[in-house]
Amino acid sequence: PAGPTKGSRVLTAVAAAAIAVSVGATAFSGMRLAESSAIIAKNETDSVNVVVTTRDVAAGETISESDLETQSVPKAYCPTDAATKVSDVAGHTSITTQTAGTSISLSSIQASASPAHITSAIEDGHVAIALSLDSSHGLSPLLAVGDRVNVLAAVSDGTTSSTETICDGVKVVALDSVLTGTPEAGYSLVTLDVTPEQAAAIVANPNVTLTAVPHAVEEADDAQ
Repeated sequence: PAGPTKGSRVLTAVAAAAIAVSVGATAFSGMRLAESSAIIAKNETDSVNVVVTTRDVAAGETISESDLETQSVPKAYCPTDAATKVSDVAGHTSITTQTAGTSISLSSIQASASPAHITSAIEDGHVAIALSLDSSHGLSPLLAVGDRVNVLAAVSDGTTSSTETICDGVKVVALDSVLTGTPEAGYSLVTLDVTPEQAAAIVANPNVTLTAVPHAVEEADDAQ
């Protein structure tokens, strides 16, 4: 039989080259897919869901729940104390200007769970008052910042003595100089978030005792 013609040899070579190109393209496509998957996984690892405002909020303005949403943002662009729950921000007064779409720092809102200083830890219209107490009267080292306490005072009319609750369910905003958590070695100074009237009552009854109040059950955050 006659051998392959020159034309058939050319067609065979072209077909082989096409197959090689196809295999190479498939391998390249697979590599790109693997690279894309790795990039997506890394971006997900490097991102965090945080609370942002949907509009610009001026300093001194109260942030409502309708002003807030959660977004996935790269960790590199988030403050270390970025709010992750809408309930931690809604209803609070902004200490600084909040730019729409930017993650909210907990230290930038009033009555914050993570304040930068004592004045941002207390509610609007309230004052902070520090009580220097021994461990038996101050519950050291059992309290943590954010706990609620009652303030009891011994009162006397000159004939009989009794104990009265002069502040009910007030918030602990600092223990010694610690604004979050609990000092490792205990504490002797307890700072409370109180109304001016409660502060006056405490000053009028300097010998006080603290009693702890159970934590209220937190409502589910529908925005999460």
